Amino acid sequence: MLIKTKLSERDFINANLVMLYNKPFLRFATGLVLASCVLFFVCSFFLPSVSVRSAILPVLAISALPLATYFSAKKIFKKSTTLGESINYELDEDAINIHGESFTGQLAWTKVHKVTKTRNWLLIWQNSQQASPIPRRNVRDLDLPKIAGILNKNGVKNNL
Repeated sequence: MLIKTKLSERDFINANLVMLYNKPFLRFATGLVLASCVLFFVCSFFLPSVSVRSAILPVLAISALPLATYFSAKKIFKKSTTLGESINYELDEDAINIHGESFTGQLAWTKVHKVTKTRNWLLIWQNSQQASPIPRRNVRDLDLPKIAGILNKNGVKNNL
C-alpha cells in the first residue's frame, strides 16, 4: 500500500504539538494548571486578598511548553532539507519503505514502537519520543483496515 505525502511547515508544527500532548501525564498536568488558573481567576472576584496576578505563574507554565515546541519545530523545519520533501510511504507485510526526493529508507515492523491514529494524523512511532507524521488527508479511510491488518499481523501496537 502506498501513501504519498508532503508536509508543510504548518503541518510539521501541528504534528509536533500533537506528539507533545500525546503523553497522558502532560495532558493531566496541563489540565491541572488550567484548573488552577480558573481557580485563581474566580477567587480574585470573591476574595479581595487574592489578585489576578496570582495566576501569572500558572499561565506562564501552561504556555511555555507549547510555545517552545512551536518555535523549535519552526526552526527544525526551516533548517531541514528533507522535511518539506514529497515522501512516499510504502507499507508491505515486512517493512515500511520510505522514499523522499533525496533519500530512501526502510523500517522493519519489529523496529516500530506503535502506530496511532488521531483526527488529523497517522503517527508511526519509532520510539516513545519520535514519530513520522502522515496527515490523515493523505490516508484513505478504506486503507485503514488494511493497515491495521498489517500491523496486527506483525504485532505492532496500534489504535486503528
